[in-house]
Amino acid sequence: PSTRNILSPFTWPAIVSFPLAYLISHLAIKGFNTTSWNFMRDFKHILIATIFAYLSILLGISVIKNKK
Repeated sequence: PSTRNILSPFTWPAIVSFPLAYLISHLAIKGFNTTSWNFMRDFKHILIATIFAYLSILLGISVIKNKK
């Protein structure tokens, strides 16, 4: 298989949306204050929120592409 076929599902919106999802979830969990009493607890919550934000962004991209 060629590289184009392997990388075809990973277009630039899917790649760019993961850091965006992390930023959104970090702001949702911690806000602008980045100090933490329990780093691992906050990090786990941020990662869980990142997964949900990433999936919802990908779903939104898919809906927009299918409407066109």
